Amino acid sequence: MIFMGARRFLLKLPGIILGVLLGLVVLVLVALQVILHTSALEKIACKAASSYIDGDVSIGDLDLSLVRNYPEVTVSLEDLLVTYPHDRFDGVAGPEDEGRGEAADTLASIGRLLLTVDARSFLDRQEMDVKEAVLVEPRAFLHKYDSLLANWQVIRLPEKDSTKVEKESAISGYSVDKLQIDRPRVVFVDAVSPLAATLAFSDLELQGEF
Repeated sequence: MIFMGARRFLLKLPGIILGVLLGLVVLVLVALQVILHTSALEKIACKAASSYIDGDVSIGDLDLSLVRNYPEVTVSLEDLLVTYPHDRFDGVAGPEDEGRGEAADTLASIGRLLLTVDARSFLDRQEMDVKEAVLVEPRAFLHKYDSLLANWQVIRLPEKDSTKVEKESAISGYSVDKLQIDRPRVVFVDAVSPLAATLAFSDLELQGEF
């Protein structure tokens, strides 16, 4: 009798272990969801972005959803703003230039950004498979003041070190299944030539793999 009970227990043991492991995975995901749904995540994102911007980066709200639609991970970002001090280009910037403010001038902003990424494609193949990318009210105010000076120079591009061997990228490829852009506005003005352009439209939706 004891032997039969032990035998039944041993037969059920793999299922018990699997259930415990799945429970632990769910608990970890829920814990990560709670931890990452805080202002700490916004601070991390702003700090990371600021390393590439000679100015200020602010985010109104940032949410990372790991559990709801796994393996699809959703990142939602609202009120992204990239600015630089108002006096940065004093003497060359005009008072009526779009993007100018009292304390800071705006280089770019996004009302809302929504990215849905297939986590499985990254874990299995190190590919970034974006199922959906939605940008709502993206704005950019680009001003070229002379042959050497432009406001987009506040963006710091990483410098390549020729003495170092380039490491292989952790991401082997990218794909986007759906791209939606709502109410964008991009302004470009070249002060040293008569060139000026404004791009604005209601919405754009592209589907496919690109």
